[in-house]
Amino acid sequence: MSGIFGIYSAGDSGDGDTHIAKSIYYALYALQHRGQKEAGIATLGKQGLWRHKGKGLVSEIFTQESIDRLVGSKGVGHVKYSFANEKKLPQVQPFTYNYPGKESALAVDGAFLHNDFVPQDLLLKLDGDESELLDYLQKLKGSYAIIHMTQKKVIAVRDPWGIKPLFVGEKNGITAFSSESCAMDSLGIKDRRMLAPGEVFIQKGNTQTAHFLPSGKENFCAFEKIYIARPDSIFGDTSIYNARFQMGAMLYDECKTEADIVIGAPDSGLTAALGYAQRSGIQYREGIMKNRYVGRTFIAQTQEERDRAVFIKLNPIQANLKNKRIILVDDSIVRGTTIKRTLDILRSAGALEIHVRIASPPVIKTCRIGIDIPDEADLISSTHSVEEVRKTISADSLYFLSLDGLRKACGGEHHCTACFDGQYPIR
Repeated sequence: MSGIFGIYSAGDSGDGDTHIAKSIYYALYALQHRGQKEAGIATLGKQGLWRHKGKGLVSEIFTQESIDRLVGSKGVGHVKYSFANEKKLPQVQPFTYNYPGKESALAVDGAFLHNDFVPQDLLLKLDGDESELLDYLQKLKGSYAIIHMTQKKVIAVRDPWGIKPLFVGEKNGITAFSSESCAMDSLGIKDRRMLAPGEVFIQKGNTQTAHFLPSGKENFCAFEKIYIARPDSIFGDTSIYNARFQMGAMLYDECKTEADIVIGAPDSGLTAALGYAQRSGIQYREGIMKNRYVGRTFIAQTQEERDRAVFIKLNPIQANLKNKRIILVDDSIVRGTTIKRTLDILRSAGALEIHVRIASPPVIKTCRIGIDIPDEADLISSTHSVEEVRKTISADSLYFLSLDGLRKACGGEHHCTACFDGQYPIR
């Protein structure tokens, strides 16, 4: 899982122009939720290719001095959480090719099956004949969004199954590309659209063309709407906020429970909790304060890191919890670590009952095509029944949103739900 962003301007910039790099820098801030492990920016201008990248948050990697060195009229940026086949992609992105006169930069969000993907191969194809590129992409199996930049052109590609999101937008003579609409909002880019599944968008100078790879049924990643995307992003006609709100409302429709208050697990469970509260008529209250300077525990790499991060990250609001029967709404349960610690925190604050409601079905399968979900042996719902999970996390009751309810909330059948049902769109 990653966030990618790119800006292409048909003009050339000299050594003093860093506004493209600054725009990409601001966009990566808006995409930071998609990855906190690594980040990088590469720009292209009259004097060639410039790059700066490293491990950590955007704010930790880039300084005013490093931004000032990133000159040019074109560029790409990348934030990384992890790839499902991470060992295959050890290099911090963007990938770059720095041969004089043939400089290029590549940012990829995705995962590939059968060891199909080698960055150097893709760079060569992107720099070569368009017919050869299209032939190569047709044989590439995986979920991906790609932005490739050279001095003369930009190529953006969305996988034929439409699993990964990728937007294109325009403003004041520049063309921008982004994993989410929220990054374009941060730069005031309102004229935008999501690339179609299998679309290969090419711009040379001011000329734009599009090719389309053979595609079947769209299978947009449901986890984007459940957890990954920012609530203010919009994918096609779907507001992420509205989708999560509806997940919460569907939860109440499927499992009505008496309680005193509804709270959400910050941050990704908050919107669904509001939907549950409105549909049920049970009052919504803040129950847990989050330290926003601690990264997502789902992103922490070891169990020890995740355990420690939960206690640093969350603190209960005792005045709202003591002697209350609580509905706790969260987006998903993956390993079960965070939800168990959260319930321990709520019990310590005096909660009488805790009824856990999850705004997605049980995660029972790993993801081979885009999200770094753990092996199935580490997925609590893969090895435990719902009742066993309830006992493990010490909840008074536990209910997961049905797959049908999730699809209704997300706006239809055109979603990849392989982590819930094992039906992978690509094999």
